[in-house]
Amino acid sequence: MQKPSLSLSLPLTCAGEVTRCLNSAVAVGCGFFSCLENSTCDTDGMHEICELFLQSAASFNTEGKTFVKRSLQCISQGISNKVFQAIRRCNIFQRMIAEVQEECYTSLDICTVARTNPNAIVEVVQVPSHFPNRYYSTLLQTLQACDEQTVEAVRAGVIARVGPDMETFLQLVQNKPCPPGS
Repeated sequence: MQKPSLSLSLPLTCAGEVTRCLNSAVAVGCGFFSCLENSTCDTDGMHEICELFLQSAASFNTEGKTFVKRSLQCISQGISNKVFQAIRRCNIFQRMIAEVQEECYTSLDICTVARTNPNAIVEVVQVPSHFPNRYYSTLLQTLQACDEQTVEAVRAGVIARVGPDMETFLQLVQNKPCPPGS
């Protein structure tokens, strides 16, 4: 079954779909986000971020592992709670998901987690398998709001992971001069 890539109206069954997703999902895991992506609005991206967090969980310290668990629960619960607020259009639903995501990351202090787990957060912050991905952008924007030292640690880790060609590309699109030898 192919879902439309851009549906303007949120069907009345969507709230029921989200509730069914949340009720059928285990306490920790990505089942809710997988189910959500099968809804009629284009909500792709959160499942991939969830999977990346879970795959990288072993690399986080205790505080980071707690953040991973609580942030995924916070986002799924926040979406479930807000979907009943008479959201009738897909773009509003999508924006609400991104807002919940950012609220959860901020309230659970993603900056401290990134500062104390730079290698683990870089495992999560990688190029998503499909663009555009508004939820990946929300993750990056939330991290960009951290202190300069944390932002630089995450940036350096991402650059090291994607390689010098990507660094040159990023400098090009940011109108920054390339380092000698690039």
